[in-house]
Amino acid sequence: MLRSGSPANTSGATYFLLSGKNRNAVYTDAYLMRHGAKIYSAIVMTPTGYLTKEAWAIIVPLHIKSVRHNVREACAKLGVDEKTADELYVGQFFDGFGVHTKEFLQLIQFAEENVLCAVENRDSSEFNQAFDKFVAKAGKKRARNAIDLLRRSNVSPIIDQWDLVNVGLSMLRDCDNSNVWEASFIAVNMHPHHRVSFDDWMDRIRGFTRAGEKFDDEVIDLSAMLPKLWLQSPLRKRQQWLATVKDKNANFDVDLIGTLRKQDMTLQLVSQMFKIYHVEKRIADGNFVRKFKSKVSAPTTAKRATSKSVTPARGTMIYHLYKVPEGIKMTPDEKLQHAITVRNRTLGPEAATTVSPYLDVEVTPLNQSLLELKPEDVNMYKVLQQSTCKSAMRRKVAKRTLTALGTASGMCGILNGPEQLRQLKVRVRVRVRVITFTLTSSHYP
Repeated sequence: MLRSGSPANTSGATYFLLSGKNRNAVYTDAYLMRHGAKIYSAIVMTPTGYLTKEAWAIIVPLHIKSVRHNVREACAKLGVDEKTADELYVGQFFDGFGVHTKEFLQLIQFAEENVLCAVENRDSSEFNQAFDKFVAKAGKKRARNAIDLLRRSNVSPIIDQWDLVNVGLSMLRDCDNSNVWEASFIAVNMHPHHRVSFDDWMDRIRGFTRAGEKFDDEVIDLSAMLPKLWLQSPLRKRQQWLATVKDKNANFDVDLIGTLRKQDMTLQLVSQMFKIYHVEKRIADGNFVRKFKSKVSAPTTAKRATSKSVTPARGTMIYHLYKVPEGIKMTPDEKLQHAITVRNRTLGPEAATTVSPYLDVEVTPLNQSLLELKPEDVNMYKVLQQSTCKSAMRRKVAKRTLTALGTASGMCGILNGPEQLRQLKVRVRVRVRVITFTLTSSHYP
């Protein structure tokens, strides 16, 4: 299910993604609207039941009509005419799903209808996404009750995907009978009538951001995200190709593509040259590394304390433990024995203790690794990357990659503003010209 809503507590159209080719004749668009879905809602058949590029191309025109329809209805209540309502900009937030942010034609369609699309930073849905805050939770609760009712009713021996459409419609009806959309937008500080300042908001979500302190500081290096084929190409060739694009004012026409092909650039690199050029341009300007601190501190005016090494007071046990002759490196066993000796000298022979001989057991490699912890061993970011789940598969933290416009993926920002729209149109033209060149490239190597 693809759902949308607004701070005015109004639901948009809903799209059901079902697997297969043939649609059940009973479940028409009129059936959906008759049982709780809004106008322009639809059932889209896909091979796998997931959101594909083809399904997104079908959904976007319907979704744009739904958005403009809701704006017109809201403006009509305020006495605003329909023409003025269509000229108003509407902000739409995506959660960062790949097809939402990578399909250029659909982003251009949104821009042409004054729908400004923005994407949220990844891993922030707990406190930054209205849908995940309350709407999704309420919907799942309603779905559990509806599915349990279906099982107990014995109406259908097997619950198939068409029965789940009715479950989804019950979720929509339950949502319309509450103010869950409005409450969700208020809870994530996105309601225009209930917004608080950024500093106050950071204080409120301190509990969520504190969890980020366990992770390593993230360094986003665009140069490391460039395609491997590009990085493996000789430096002289890369400089030649970049100079050619610059001389042509980055006008990716068929002539430029042909020139690059004559200079031994593969078609695979030609198709990616638009984003490669813009990344290399940022690198040349020195704007290619961004460091993000994992620790988010609450706003304060107090002077920050500087981290200085503190010398232990003489006569304490810590002083003797740290007082090791310079140049001497101790093994873990020697450090333990040194600590025991210091303790025995400090407390006297009566209170002194020794290691039991029964503890002299074999030390496995795993035990040894736990005794000799390194800084990277307590790095939560790398621990998550290297840990294994029950199925013995590696649990990896998602890595950032380059988008088609040469920016890092997973970053919050506008997707189809004026500058992004200009680049999107250029990128579409590049794609068309690469295809045209491929069909007429018999005279190029």
